[in-house]
Amino acid sequence: MKNLVKNQTVTFAILLASQVVAAIFILVNRPNRLTTFLIISVLTVFYILWGIVYHQARGDFDIKVILEYFLIGILVILIASVVFLLP
Repeated sequence: MKNLVKNQTVTFAILLASQVVAAIFILVNRPNRLTTFLIISVLTVFYILWGIVYHQARGDFDIKVILEYFLIGILVILIASVVFLLP
């Protein structure tokens, strides 16, 4: 896993690919607001897990870094719920 992290191009390409796939799913399901919210939620969970794995493999796994990923994830889900779930 450390070799994968050393080549950051591959590591960040995985993250970018997940975002592109999520964007395509959102565009396909655009009229359905609940599905869009669920896609964003799944992408957010993937982002948090990706961050945990990435920093653990790099060796700088710290509670502050993980807390930052969780807080950004919570913020994204809160904004998405306001935008897509409120009438």
